[in-house]
Amino acid sequence: MFEANLLAILEAINELVHLELLTDAEFAANVNFSSLRNLASNELFFITLINLASNELFLYYFKSML
Repeated sequence: MFEANLLAILEAINELVHLELLTDAEFAANVNFSSLRNLASNELFFITLINLASNELFLYYFKSML
């Protein structure tokens, strides 16, 4: 559940940054937009990688039982 919530938050931040909707001057002064974009991209990449790895392990385990 936590992973799904984190993913949704990161996707929303990534979309806002990509669309440059986060343009408030005070906010922009304290936030590096490319860092936010990289954070979201890296999180999505690692979550995807972990999901793929766990799926592969499940398939390997399941096939070994046959």
